[in-house]
Amino acid sequence: MKYKFKDKTIEGAIQKGLKRMALTKDEAEIVILDEGMKGLFSLEGRQPAAVMIEAKDTSVDYLSVQREIRKHLAEVLRRAGFNFEKINTTVLTGRVIVNIISADNKEPDMDFLNALETLIVAVLSKKATIKVNLDMNLFLREREEEIRRQVIDLAKQIKETNATHTMTGLKPFERRVVHETIRSIGGLESQSIGDGPEKDLQIRKII
Repeated sequence: MKYKFKDKTIEGAIQKGLKRMALTKDEAEIVILDEGMKGLFSLEGRQPAAVMIEAKDTSVDYLSVQREIRKHLAEVLRRAGFNFEKINTTVLTGRVIVNIISADNKEPDMDFLNALETLIVAVLSKKATIKVNLDMNLFLREREEEIRRQVIDLAKQIKETNATHTMTGLKPFERRVVHETIRSIGGLESQSIGDGPEKDLQIRKII
């Protein structure tokens, strides 16, 4: 069963939910519903962060799930007239990572990938709650690794100086990577600021 939790920050909402559900992060599926928004003059709390938490389903047959994803995705791509060479899938921490291999090495259209990802998740939702991340030619994976390295370096500086750092103009997937990295490091919290698809994100030490 899914439960919704709110707090001033994403990390606060997650910790509140894990404590009430008696789960560890490894035992929980966590979905960020609202990154929260600061109030007037950067005061906390005008709009709280919100997350949805549920216990992980350990009964999922991920081999069958991967086969189904490759089948449906290949069919959709062919109907859309998209030229691809292969679809690779793997499972990482309860999430299915899908990489579409294409001869076109350009930066992928994020709206196109997001639409495909939403469609695949909708198809799978009839059987189980499965998290899926779609990539093309490993572009997002490389970008994700770049962001994680940057955040780890920033985290060291922030812990040493107690300063607040702001990352500007981040896309939704980039903010997700930052939030996940900050949670894994511990001792820090992150919060998105602004409206629209691209937002700034603040990282600070938990006091």
